[in-house]
This record gives sequence, C-alpha cells and structure tokens, in this order.
Amino acid sequence: MKELLLSEKEQMIRDLDYNNHVKYKYKICAEPLQRNIYQDCYREQLVSFFQMAPLMNKTVPLEEADYILYANPFARVQDFTDSVLEELKEINKRRKDNAEIIICGKATNIKALINDKYSNITYVPSHFTEYVGKRFEIDMKEEYVVYDDRNNVLNVWPVDGCLNKCGFCRRTYMDIPFESQSIEILKEKLDWYKENHPEQMKCVSLRAENLNQYGLDLEGKRTLNKVIDLLNSYDEIKYIGLSIGYCIGETNKDILESLVNCDKLVNMVLYFETGSNRLLKLIGKKHTCEMAKNFVNLMRDYHPNMEISVAVMIGLPTEELADIISLGKLLIDCEIDFVHCNYYGYVDKHPLAVYPQLNEQVKKLHLKYLINYIKKHYDNENVLTLCHESFYDSSKRSVVRKLENIKKEQKNIRGRIWYNSTYEYFMGEDIVVKSHSENITNEELEKEFERIKKQKKLTR
Repeated sequence: MKELLLSEKEQMIRDLDYNNHVKYKYKICAEPLQRNIYQDCYREQLVSFFQMAPLMNKTVPLEEADYILYANPFARVQDFTDSVLEELKEINKRRKDNAEIIICGKATNIKALINDKYSNITYVPSHFTEYVGKRFEIDMKEEYVVYDDRNNVLNVWPVDGCLNKCGFCRRTYMDIPFESQSIEILKEKLDWYKENHPEQMKCVSLRAENLNQYGLDLEGKRTLNKVIDLLNSYDEIKYIGLSIGYCIGETNKDILESLVNCDKLVNMVLYFETGSNRLLKLIGKKHTCEMAKNFVNLMRDYHPNMEISVAVMIGLPTEELADIISLGKLLIDCEIDFVHCNYYGYVDKHPLAVYPQLNEQVKKLHLKYLINYIKKHYDNENVLTLCHESFYDSSKRSVVRKLENIKKEQKNIRGRIWYNSTYEYFMGEDIVVKSHSENITNEELEKEFERIKKQKKLTR
C-alpha cells in the first residue's frame, strides 16, 4: 500500500461503505469507532485514529462482525458518559453472540460504570492503534510526529496526558494515561522526514496537553528543553510554534533557557485562564498573574516578533466584575495578540461544582464587560483580536437541524456541539472591524448585573 497523506487517510475513513467492504479473514466492524472520532481532539485523530485507515476499508456491518471497535472522547466541553452508556447498550443489543467489543482510548473510562454488565469486552486505554494492528495483522501504530497536509504543518506530540487535576478539567473525573516519547523516538521520526520529506519540516507545531511535564516519567524531571533544542537543531525547520499545552507555572530554568535561545519561535499559546490570583488558586493553576506577565515580557524581549495568544475562561464560579477588570488589564499590559475566550462549562463532577455557579446571563454580561474594558483602555499600536464562542444545547431544535445538515453533508459523522465564533478587533481606542456584540456601556452592564442578582438568578 502506498504511503498516504493525512487528508487521504481521513477521506478513506469518511467514505466507509459497510456493505461493500474489502474481504478480510477477520470480521471487524469499525463503524462505532468511525462515527465518534470526529468528536475527539486533534491529537487523537492524527496520532491514532487516522493511522487506522488501512483497517477501515475492511470493516463489515455490526451484525456480521466477530470484533467491534468502539471509541468516544468521553468528555470534552461536557460529559458524554450517558452517550457512551447508550451507545454500548445499542451495540450489545445488535452484536451477534460472542462478538468481542474492543473499547479504545478515553471511552475506557466507562469500565467502572459498566460493572461487568456486558460480556466479552476488551479495554485498551492507550496505544490502541498498535494493539489493533498487531491483533488483526495490519501494519499500523500511533505516530507522534505527523505531517498535516491540510494545514501544511508538521505536528510533534512529545507527551500525552497531564498529571494535574485543575478544577475545571475532565481529568478530575476520568483517567488518561501519561506518557512521554523518548528523544530517540522523536529524533528517529524527524530524521525520517529529513530523509524523505524535508519540505514538510518547514513549519513545526509543538503540541500536548501539558508540554512542561515532558520527561517526568523518563527522567523524573521536566525536560521539554531537550525537545525544543532537538527541533532547533534541524536546518530544515524554519518556524516553530508552541501551539497548545505550555503551562507558565511549570517553567523551569532549563526550559526557559531553551525558549530564549530558540531562534525559530514564531508563536506561542498560553493559558492565562483568568486575571485574578484568587480565581487561579481556586481552579488549581500553578501560575500567578505576575508570573504570566513576567513570562510574556521575557518572551517579548528575546522574540519581539513572536505572536502570543492566550486562552481565558469567562464565568468561573465566584467570578465578579472586578476579576474581569483585572483580566482586561492583564491582557492589555501583556500586549497579547490573540485572545480566545471560553465560557466555563459546568459539569457536576468538577470540583468547582460545589461553588455557586454563574448563569448564562451573567456570563454574557461579563464577556461584554471585558470587551468594553478593552475597547476603552487599549491604546497599543498593534491589533488585539478577541474570539469568543457561544455553545448551545444540542437538544435545541435549531441546533438539531444544523447537526442533521452536517450529517447529510458528511456521511456518518455525528455532531454534539454547535458553536458560533465572534471576533472582536481592537486598535487604539477604536474597534477596527465592527463586532457582533451589543454596543453597551459599562454603567448599563453594572445595572443589568445588579438587576439579575436581585432576581436571584446568579446561580444555576
């Protein structure tokens, strides 16, 4: 089989025909896996699921299968436990006697809730692509250095998992194995690209849930600096971005030195989460606002042209307008290029669930207040871009219609979340591009906030 591009593997998976499959000695049904992988994160798709493409065109209808592959992200913005239970119930009802269900990845977290309710189930939480490949004699395994020809970037995932349990994170109620890939494995793959596809190495995206914890399981200390130095050593690599997973509070001297000396850094995504030290402590983050500001200033000193993006949450439990002002001030003081605002997503399994929760009205008011604050005080010559998303309950009729349209356009793909992104652009005291948000003053916002509090609608 010729070497396939990522987009070709993805298309192969999208176009599965369960009634017109390639005959194979093992009767495998991958439909329950294929239906859910597009809800999973970018890493799982590129590292694991898309690597399973050689298996996919051999799949048979579920009722005929001796082996049934199942996957589900289990939790992202919301908890999918009920969906997993319902899907496994349906699979169990339709499978023939003695057919084995192989549950891959994060969906294995369902094991404790099933309590041996169903027979003949195998749980493979990690390295499941390699496991399935060996089990069914197909040459496939996880790839931790993957070229994405859709975005023209070489993705490097040096570590999977995170040892922290921040109060808003799915890790507080589910388990994801933690594992770093050795420098030798990463170098072997990078050397392969250098030998076979040096043109694909031009832009590298360094990614993980927590980049800074790389090496803890290998050497007992944080050694992300070794990965950065390795990437920086290749002449073929021109641009390096830390696209996801850099944790300010877990920076050490060696990592900082490698960042400062890396002359190929072009962008970095940081997780401020909030502009309040009180809220940072509440949610369990390891940095303070002062640490965030000092880190950004240092990066600006050594990499003045580097784009710095941050992610923040609006609507954390106990959040007040004063916290929003502090956040706005921090974003302006750090001269951030791009801000991604997420509403805090309540899950009753989060540790944060014990605190009074802000309702949707108050969250939206806080977002408007942040926009107004930046609009009033931003006087930098650069453009600040702020993106925010509104999530809707997929049970709502209008959203269901949109998801049904997606299913028609993308065969067998099932969506759970529909969201709209709005972008605000600020330059000096003016909005460069008119925003989609309402034009409302801070005084009006404060009056509205007080009105909602009096009506006792502050909490869920």
